Amino acid sequence: MSKKSNKPNIDSIENPELIQQREKEANEKAEREEQERTTRNKKAFLEAFSASMGIITAACQKTSISRTTYYEWIENDPDFKAAVEKVNEQLIDYSEDKLKQKIVGGNLKAVLFHLSRVSPKYRQKIENFIKDQRTLEDLFDEAKKEEKPDEKVEEKLAEENNVAKLEQSAVNGEPSLDQEQKGANDQA
Repeated sequence: MSKKSNKPNIDSIENPELIQQREKEANEKAEREEQERTTRNKKAFLEAFSASMGIITAACQKTSISRTTYYEWIENDPDFKAAVEKVNEQLIDYSEDKLKQKIVGGNLKAVLFHLSRVSPKYRQKIENFIKDQRTLEDLFDEAKKEEKPDEKVEEKLAEENNVAKLEQSAVNGEPSLDQEQKGANDQA
């Protein structure tokens, strides 16, 4: 017969220090996994951000990251913020290259845009133009309205128009206006 001992089994009782150690290890592992996941998400966001030409919303949607999370990363992670700024700088360089290509190609709008940004001499003129809130097309239309055609030119155009009508009537075999008036006078 075996006797049961009332002594507690040391192996079956957990040591409080051992429990704390295991909890600490589990927490550290979970934290490491969370940091690795966040690092992967940041990397994926930066790739999507670059591919979307710096559009935050598009990058957030592509990576399923909220804008709030993006702004938290910007605020709390200087390396992430620097990486976002680097992408933005690359996009600025790209845009400047495209603008320069347009300028070299003779695009007047590109030339004016560039001058308005780099030359104080042109900046004031363009700012005044913008304050006036009229486009170049508006100015051309106004100039056309202000031009009053010479009355002699209008008379000459009217005369040419009448001649053209007479010639067309003759071609169609219709009586000219002079013949119609003569016929009307004969009947009277």
